[in-house]
Amino acid sequence: MGNQKSIGRLILRYSIIELLYTVFTLILFAFLLNFLVIKNIIYPASYLSEQLPIVEKNFKNKDWNVEDIPYFYDYRLVDGNKIIQTIDSKYDSYIKEAKKDGSAMNSVLFANRKFVYLKNGDKELTVSFRFSPIFTSKKLYQFIPNFEETYWLIFLVTWIIGFLLLVRRTSIIINRELAKVSQTNSYIKQMRLDYPRENSKYKEVNELLFSLDSMSEELKKSLELQWSMQDKEKELIQSVTHDIRTPITLIKGNLELLEEESKNHDNELIEDIQNGVERLEAYVSKLSNLSKEINSVGKKEFISKDVIDYWNNNLVSICQTNNRNLKVLNKDTNYKLLIDKEGIERALENIIMNSIENSQKSSDIFISYVSDELGYKIEVVDQGEGFDEERLQYYTDKYFTSKSNDGTEHGLGLYIVNDIVKENNGNLILGNAYKEGKIQGAKVALHFMIT
Repeated sequence: MGNQKSIGRLILRYSIIELLYTVFTLILFAFLLNFLVIKNIIYPASYLSEQLPIVEKNFKNKDWNVEDIPYFYDYRLVDGNKIIQTIDSKYDSYIKEAKKDGSAMNSVLFANRKFVYLKNGDKELTVSFRFSPIFTSKKLYQFIPNFEETYWLIFLVTWIIGFLLLVRRTSIIINRELAKVSQTNSYIKQMRLDYPRENSKYKEVNELLFSLDSMSEELKKSLELQWSMQDKEKELIQSVTHDIRTPITLIKGNLELLEEESKNHDNELIEDIQNGVERLEAYVSKLSNLSKEINSVGKKEFISKDVIDYWNNNLVSICQTNNRNLKVLNKDTNYKLLIDKEGIERALENIIMNSIENSQKSSDIFISYVSDELGYKIEVVDQGEGFDEERLQYYTDKYFTSKSNDGTEHGLGLYIVNDIVKENNGNLILGNAYKEGKIQGAKVALHFMIT
């Protein structure tokens, strides 16, 4: 802990390095410029001004001609009616000023240009040059006439490259430390709470990692407690379902004997008992499904023909076992939406079991698999008595009982269904199917939304 650094200190350190790098680059290019002058690769800025007396002296010679003007001067020669000019016409006003005052100077940020007027008899010569270093080689000068601008451009490019390298180095260090935070956060999201703990030599990052580690420890304790409670609940449900099945088996055996003995008598009482036993078996099946639901995490898959066939085949089997007809009205079999295949199967099983419990034998149960602009909807409609619309909002409450007389209850199944649908970014929609203003059955829709 004592050797930990601050990110602010890191940034300050690299800021100082950048400042030193800037100073070093300036000194380096100054020495380089001096080296080029010493090696006679370039003329210094003062050289062109120093050559003016020579140009003036040569201009007064009788055998002088325009070729005697050095290559680094622009000029305007007036010889009688003959005018030869290499100075850009935009400088004509300075030429006139030089003719009037002997010399003129334009004012710019870099490399001011001077104009000098010379006269020899009827010949008038105005020469122009910039106060800037130039190449001693005529060919190089013609290729790069603005040496100073080029030189500073090279300096700027060199400085930028170094600056970017230093910034990249700083960002690599910071990103490397932040990657530890990102990785830790990823472990926590994936519930991999026994992840390898990371440390950082930077105080701020280390404090953040410590906070995440503390949070993961608390989360782990909470989950362990929750898992322990779920295990106990699962064991309790399994124990209850096992204990209930034994007396149900005995009752069914005795019912078969009673049925044999009372063949010639009214069997209405025996049928009522059989219906009650079937209802008990349905609840035992629900408890078994609830046991599967606890501690289960489904693998998410895209909705496809195989997935829908997987659901449908299971639902057809349940309906056939309970003397109901499952009819598929629509079947959109390809949709790019990830869902928990096993979880949705359990949800549909609960809905179908509710429909079976609240409808007559040999009746139809309709199911539709439909895609729309919002997502994907699975809708189940039965031919039972439907929902009590005044109490519709309570059907997904845990342990809500819709019929107090015979113990029938939607609540546990629809409570589970509602949780599964929410986990898959969907909504559970309950309602009734109508025909000519009368309830024809319950309608349950699972609407999964596109994220």
